[in-house]
Amino acid sequence: PAVVNRLSLRMIVVSVLFNMVYCACQLVTDDISNQSKSCRIIAYVLIASDTMACMCLAMVGLNLVMIFVLKVSRSIKIEILYYFIVLASGVIVCVVPFFVGTTKGPKDKREEASCW
Repeated sequence: PAVVNRLSLRMIVVSVLFNMVYCACQLVTDDISNQSKSCRIIAYVLIASDTMACMCLAMVGLNLVMIFVLKVSRSIKIEILYYFIVLASGVIVCVVPFFVGTTKGPKDKREEASCW
C-alpha cells in the first residue's frame, strides 16, 4: 500500500501508457496512405505521445533530485506541477509545427505511399 502511493511509480506508469499509444500509432501508420488526413493527425499524436513519455521519465528524475538532494517535502502541488509540465510539453510540440509547418502535404500528389 505505501509503495503504491509513490509519485515516481505513478509517473513511470503514465510514461508506459503514453509509450503504448506511441507504439500503437506506429503500427497503424503502415496501413494509412500519406494522402489522407488521418496520416497528419497520427503524426501529431506520435509527436505528443513520444514527448510526453520522455517528459514523464524526466519528471521522475526531477522528483528524485527534489526529494533526495534538495530535501523538498512531498506535496500534491508538486505532483500537479509535474503533470502540468508533461501536458504542456505535449501541447507545445504539437502546436508549434501546426502553425509553423506546411499544410500542403507530400509534393508529388500522384505518388501513393504509406504514412510512415
